[in-house]
Amino acid sequence: MPRLTTHVPIRFSSTVIERVKDLAAEDGKTVSSWIRDVIEQEVLRRGKTRTVGVIPFVEWERRPTPERMSTTIASSANDVDELQRLAG
Repeated sequence: MPRLTTHVPIRFSSTVIERVKDLAAEDGKTVSSWIRDVIEQEVLRRGKTRTVGVIPFVEWERRPTPERMSTTIASSANDVDELQRLAG
């Protein structure tokens, strides 16, 4: 696996980070690796919609299985109820 070299500081509301911690624990991952996996999945998903027939350049440490995949809503919502309203 290539060494991770870029650090990106991001902030989450306390409600969101607590939920992320729970989801990461359910998936048997650290918070950092869970966030990286979610971001990489989204990059790959969006790459597929733009590059039909082209293999996107994303290197996976391992392919996620359906039961380990998560969906997420990027938001600055302050609580879970607001996140659920945003999700529709």
